[in-house]
Amino acid sequence: MALEKALISAGIDILSSTVGLVAGKVYDHLTNKLKDGDSANEKLRQIIVRDLNDIKSKLDCLSLKDLDSSYSFLKEGVELLNLAIDQWNEDQKASEGRTDEATRVMNDTASGILNAALSLPQEIRKLKISSDKRFVSAQDCFKASREAATHAFNNKSLSIKDRIMACKLRIAARILESGLEDPEAATTASLLSLKELHGLSAIQEMFAVFLKGGLKSMLKKTERFENIMSVLFINHALYDFASKYTSKSHYLFTWPGIELKDRTFHPILHAREIVTKTFSSEEFVQQLNRVVVDSRIKWATFAVNSRGEIIIQDDDKITVIYSTGESKDFMLPDPLDCSNVVEQSRMHVAVDSNDNVYAVRQLTACDKNGSDKKDFVLYAFDDNYNIKHVSVLDFPNARQLLCVDIAVDKNQNLIMLSLNNQVYICETTGKLKFQFKLDEGYICNSLSIFNNIDIMIISYDRSAVQIYSTEGNLKSTLKVPEGHQVVRVAFHHGTCKIIVLTYVGEQNSWFLLGYSETGELENSVFFRKRDPWQYSWEMNMKSHPSGPLAVAVYESITFI
Repeated sequence: MALEKALISAGIDILSSTVGLVAGKVYDHLTNKLKDGDSANEKLRQIIVRDLNDIKSKLDCLSLKDLDSSYSFLKEGVELLNLAIDQWNEDQKASEGRTDEATRVMNDTASGILNAALSLPQEIRKLKISSDKRFVSAQDCFKASREAATHAFNNKSLSIKDRIMACKLRIAARILESGLEDPEAATTASLLSLKELHGLSAIQEMFAVFLKGGLKSMLKKTERFENIMSVLFINHALYDFASKYTSKSHYLFTWPGIELKDRTFHPILHAREIVTKTFSSEEFVQQLNRVVVDSRIKWATFAVNSRGEIIIQDDDKITVIYSTGESKDFMLPDPLDCSNVVEQSRMHVAVDSNDNVYAVRQLTACDKNGSDKKDFVLYAFDDNYNIKHVSVLDFPNARQLLCVDIAVDKNQNLIMLSLNNQVYICETTGKLKFQFKLDEGYICNSLSIFNNIDIMIISYDRSAVQIYSTEGNLKSTLKVPEGHQVVRVAFHHGTCKIIVLTYVGEQNSWFLLGYSETGELENSVFFRKRDPWQYSWEMNMKSHPSGPLAVAVYESITFI
């Protein structure tokens, strides 16, 4: 009993000295009970539990004070910012010939404000001097919000869920405070906040348990998943902002990771691992628009357009997966001079800078004599997927060829590469302009366009990427590091980098390498381990001149 008295008394002293919440009659009652050696332990326990619960409730309120203050300041700043935007819009309407309007921040949830903040710089740059005072007042509120969120994030008594929310508020406030005028500085500061979040042991443990699976992962499963989703949402939203509004080209390779026991988890490149491990993937993907999971992607020939839509080619149709997750099929009709089609095979699909779509397939028809006749057929669609024309190509020898790659350059040259090393430069109608033959073999499915005009292919031994002019001149060769084998190559127009996907057999892993336009290797990052059932060359990669670069892995595509 003496030990019990000592522990309870010490606990009361600590709680009292810390928050001054246990005093008066409660303290006297408990002290008297202990002094008298009261054996009514159940009553004593009830009193202690009741008051400790009351203390915990009040402690929670104190702990959440900074978080609540941050959110209040953020909402106040948003209201002032909306006033500034409304005033600017009114001034615009009063000015002759000016009809464009800036967009208000409509969503008052933390995630909604973060999303709005990350899309506002173009609007804020429109604001005139007439709304500067309100804009400055809004910035003061955002600064106060950021400071309060920083205090909340560093409060170790908060739950991990609340600290994630504090990070979200901190980044939203930072973007609204300074990112509207200096996106690069705001991104740099926000990345420091992300590093601190990723460095929390609770975050690292959370991801490690989820990815490893097993019995432990079944405990608090829903709570863990929601927290992981929140962390990834912050990462993807900030990555979108950095991609749109900063000039830095290295974020893909230097983005802060989450350190696990055996590797570093990349929140952008490796998000698909989380998506494919959950039954809530549909809801999850809606928030992470850089990850698309669809069974039709498996083994697919695909392309992407400027709107982030995925165009998949099948034997008899193209399927468009829209950014909303909805999809629609567009059939590939047989040409008039190809009757009695007995077999059809997809080849490749490409999208030009205006989002026109080109697809090539091989048709096998039975002629009057009962013999098979093989033809390559080109289909052209406009940016709304209305078919423009269908052409039977009369130059490739379809009977001898198994595969044709296609791509479109900025001069509207349709480039076709066949397995006999022949390169065909055509008009988008399929009319042949000229052709040339490569000096050596190449890897099928490797054709892409460098900097909108030159041709990139993978060397036959997979040791290099070769760049040719459309006249057939070899301009440069990009050697990959020893031990790497080139799997795919594409030009990332947003970062002006040549992205090379390689496979390293000794590590049983894929990597992404970043080369400058002059062919210098600048960065590399681990992409993923190869599963036992996968081939090393199984992945695919495509880009668009006005859109993202997409990497396809099995049944998922990640935009980077």
